[in-house]
Amino acid sequence: MAEAWTRLLSLDLPRRQSAFLWGARKAGKSTLLRTAFPQSLTYDFLKTDRALSFGARPALLREQLLALLRTLNHGLLPSHYLSSHPRRSLEAYVRDYLKEEVFDEGLTRNVPGAKASEALTGKVE
Repeated sequence: MAEAWTRLLSLDLPRRQSAFLWGARKAGKSTLLRTAFPQSLTYDFLKTDRALSFGARPALLREQLLALLRTLNHGLLPSHYLSSHPRRSLEAYVRDYLKEEVFDEGLTRNVPGAKASEALTGKVE
């Protein structure tokens, strides 16, 4: 297993700021980025199929980002995703979901002689 090295480079960028990161192959650029931005979406163009897809259709990245934005703003329930104005549906869904979750939690807390975890697992002493 390769030894891990602590990098001296700091990637403190202002929000929504981009930057180029140049360096020799195998210097740890990708590892640095994965460590600094663990939740970020990444595209590995060293994977041939990925590089060929984007090479054949340069607009693919924009299409994928737009689909991701739509998913984040509309949700994945078909009626919400396909809606041109999903806000009311999403608010109603969240309200119903939270109401059920809070109600169910209240039920498990009120089981005589049982903790919520015991009620959920079926192990009551």
